[in-house]
Amino acid sequence: NNLTQLSQQGLERYQSQLQQLSLSTPNLTRQLNLFSQRLDGLNTHLNYQMKSLVGLNKSKISTLFEQLKQHSPSTRISHNQQLNYLAKTQLKQGIQRLVVQHKNTLNGLHERLEKSINNTLDWQQNKLSQHALGLNHLSPLNTLSRGYSISTIQDKQVLHSTTNVKIGETMTTLLSDGKIYSQVKKIEKT
Repeated sequence: NNLTQLSQQGLERYQSQLQQLSLSTPNLTRQLNLFSQRLDGLNTHLNYQMKSLVGLNKSKISTLFEQLKQHSPSTRISHNQQLNYLAKTQLKQGIQRLVVQHKNTLNGLHERLEKSINNTLDWQQNKLSQHALGLNHLSPLNTLSRGYSISTIQDKQVLHSTTNVKIGETMTTLLSDGKIYSQVKKIEKT
């Protein structure tokens, strides 16, 4: 606007000078033509300068607009959203990998524990069978089936020694096929 006003003022000043010259001197056509040409040149130059200035300002505005777009909050927000999505995706994948690894580890530990438990149970079962066999050999019923007998006195105490019984006392003798009740008549010590 300032440039336009200045150019208008300059044009008006030249036109005013031109009119004064044409009035003051009757034969100044040549000078008038020179001024007219100069005025046309200045007008062309002014238009060129204005167009250049407008083009330069448009270019600056366009550059500033692009810079503003790059630094605008919406661009940053969009960029941060993309980064956030990428981070979430990577985190999910990392968690899934860890879950699979821990599942595999847990399955391996479970198999080892199960195998260890089965081995321990087998060993304990074998040991129990051996103890049961040993106890079966010591079982009173098994002892009786091999031809031995068990004698008890009145209070059902097993007779271990001749000192535990008296003459005249009643004894019960247990055999594999029944019981015998007898009375002690004589005691011999070896």
